[in-house]
Amino acid sequence: MSINLTAVEEIIEALKYVSLIKINFERDNNWNVFMIHEIKNNEIVLIVDSNKFKIDVRENDAAYLKFMSNQYEYFVYASVIEVTDYKILVISLENFSGQKFFNVRKHNRFDTDFEVNIIKDELLKLKGKIKNISLSGALIKLEGNNFENGDLINLNMPMSENTLKATAKVIRKSIQKGVTNYGVEFINMTEENYVILKNEVMKFEKKLYKMFKFLKEFKDLEDTVYEKNILVLNYNRYENVDIRESLSKLRAQNYEVIHDFEYYIDYFESEKPDIVIIDTDDITQKVENTINKIKTNFRNILIMIIIPYKLINTKKITGILENLVVLYR
Repeated sequence: MSINLTAVEEIIEALKYVSLIKINFERDNNWNVFMIHEIKNNEIVLIVDSNKFKIDVRENDAAYLKFMSNQYEYFVYASVIEVTDYKILVISLENFSGQKFFNVRKHNRFDTDFEVNIIKDELLKLKGKIKNISLSGALIKLEGNNFENGDLINLNMPMSENTLKATAKVIRKSIQKGVTNYGVEFINMTEENYVILKNEVMKFEKKLYKMFKFLKEFKDLEDTVYEKNILVLNYNRYENVDIRESLSKLRAQNYEVIHDFEYYIDYFESEKPDIVIIDTDDITQKVENTINKIKTNFRNILIMIIIPYKLINTKKITGILENLVVLYR
């Protein structure tokens, strides 16, 4: 369900807990990720790496913004009011329109433009576009109105290196001007195809996290130099917004939330976070393995773990929490 945004103050408040934002400009058909440097009045000030992004953006251009905050996903139309030597962009929220959706997705989604072949009951064969993808599902753009919620469809998706095949279930759809967007969930995928999907998602994630290197290299603004690099590993079904709020109040701006340690080995090695916060409802084997790997391979990282208070005296947590900073909620 979507909610129309009417007050700019709500967008400003949501952006306080966001460090990265996706933007698509009217002259450029690609989604790029930029860093928020400052929010002042009704303006968003962004840092742009002119060496990596050769974007065609000018004053008064329209901009389409996407970001997640407080368990909502926001979509906002706004306008560019200032471009400074392709290093600083200022976007105005004076005249805007937008919506927000409750976000219950477990995995990060990445914008794509892959072709997809769709087969249903071996009879109906269609071609569409994969507009975004994650480890759990995708958004498919298709001409016409061919499927209903609950339908099972077979997908054949040529990726950058291999072709991914999967069975998916339609879980939602929206129709605009004869074009239907289908939100689908992958429900049947072989191990071989899951590896193809995982490798493709990792490419998008690596591209995203290269942005952090640029933040360290950006010397024009003193405010972009932070003392601590913090990473939150979220092992809950929903991301705990309280952690973001607490970090923001502490003025710890150089932090990010991720969902699976295994995908971010390169990030750990290149970015060398000072603090890792593990947020979990239970000490599972996966969480235990993650703690041991960080302890073994990254000895200088301070590990903090946040667990429910009910686990305080259980045998399950003894031993594994040794030498960790333990917080209860």
